Amino acid sequence: SDLEAGTKEFAEGKITMLHLFIYATEVYYCGIEPEAAGKGYLADEGLLGSSTMAISGSRGSIFFEEFWGKDLNFNYYHNYHYPLASAGWGSTADQILLHDGDVVTMGHFTDWNFFKDPDSIFNYIKAGEDTVRTTAVKGEEVELTIWRAGASEDGDYTTEHEIVTSNPKVYCTSVNELDTDISNWQLIGTADSEGKITVDTSDLEPGQYMIAIPGQYGSENTEAICSTPGAILVDVVAMGDADGNGIVNASDAGYIYAIVNNKIDANETQMLAADVDGNGIVNASDAALVYASVNGKLK
Repeated sequence: SDLEAGTKEFAEGKITMLHLFIYATEVYYCGIEPEAAGKGYLADEGLLGSSTMAISGSRGSIFFEEFWGKDLNFNYYHNYHYPLASAGWGSTADQILLHDGDVVTMGHFTDWNFFKDPDSIFNYIKAGEDTVRTTAVKGEEVELTIWRAGASEDGDYTTEHEIVTSNPKVYCTSVNELDTDISNWQLIGTADSEGKITVDTSDLEPGQYMIAIPGQYGSENTEAICSTPGAILVDVVAMGDADGNGIVNASDAGYIYAIVNNKIDANETQMLAADVDGNGIVNASDAALVYASVNGKLK
């Protein structure tokens, strides 16, 4: 919580959450091309200080008065935790350094008492230890658990993580058909009283899907949404489709041979698809299985 100014040399090359909010505002809210972002667009267009982004305070203690056309009831978490500079002292966006793999969640609440509800703030979904993205071979069942990150009862700004036990409905959609209203998505089912739901991928074509719950009404403030939607990306791959083009053919066998011979640095999804016999090892026998299958020698 030392609010003394840093040096230009220390700041060079570092990205803060404020940079992210500027980028997101310019690209997703204003609609400019990504390569044009971060070069003064908001200032040049006179949008700083407007309802698009109005900030008060000073370094180390900035405050969003307005953001994306909404008022100051704006919240953001870093890796599903309320960001703390020190015990009982919150960090503001210009203080929070970001790193590859960090998760930033943000939400705006129209009810000003939302944070007083026991079931408030940010929902999220876990597949094992994964909280953003997971992979499954078509036909596998994916076990998901619905969680919520919110303020602790101690009032010290620390974050409590609790399983959502209110049986929320869970929905699914292809990322290519994304609609902002989750209730328009395909209903998968209802999470049980331990926040768990099983997703059967048998009916999902290979591709990327978002599985989510809508924002939830509070348990005490039952007339207001007190927690944000929560989601996870699920990549469904076809067994043997090592090159990821959605078709299993002889080129996949060659691709697997290239992986085995260290000619291709395959990612986790490709390795999962390449492990055709499911023994946890990608080797020449997996390539042979693909070749036999596409030539009708394997049923």
